[in-house]
Amino acid sequence: MISKTFIKPGNIIPMNYHFTTALAHILEVGGKIAELLHDDALILKSTNPFKGNIDIDKLEKCIQENGVENIPFIRMEASTNLIGG
Repeated sequence: MISKTFIKPGNIIPMNYHFTTALAHILEVGGKIAELLHDDALILKSTNPFKGNIDIDKLEKCIQENGVENIPFIRMEASTNLIGG
């Protein structure tokens, strides 16, 4: 419902890491995701206690490159099980 309400074709949705159904809903309405996870998020043997945080520097760059008008919202996936969150 959120995707259909707020996303227009070509919009960018910055997020920490996608959840499969969220990705499908965003793509279905013509949006694109920008996965802005920390570089160590995909390292299997990591001592990082929570690898699901969004990388703030990457988020700032994404906003500057795409323009705030093309980003209807920022999505934080709380259950980032795919990356050990």
